[in-house]
Amino acid sequence: TQSLKVSNSGANGYAQTNAVLALVPGGAYTLEALAYSASATEPKLIAWDNTNSATIDSKTATEMIGYLPGTWVRLSFAFMVPTTCM
Repeated sequence: TQSLKVSNSGANGYAQTNAVLALVPGGAYTLEALAYSASATEPKLIAWDNTNSATIDSKTATEMIGYLPGTWVRLSFAFMVPTTCM
């Protein structure tokens, strides 16, 4: 379990983890995080493919059932690792 707090990353800013995860190409996984935004900025969770510099999948807070701005939201989605991702 890890925690990350972003106080202010600027307009369209982001934070990323430098954790290296040993995922299997073609494997199925679930990505999940708790997020909170006290501003109008909407939390977004992204599964990123470093090999191909591409988004595998992503979800925003408004895509989660029951999300209200200014509250905690559980961002969660299942994804498949591309077979070209090493």
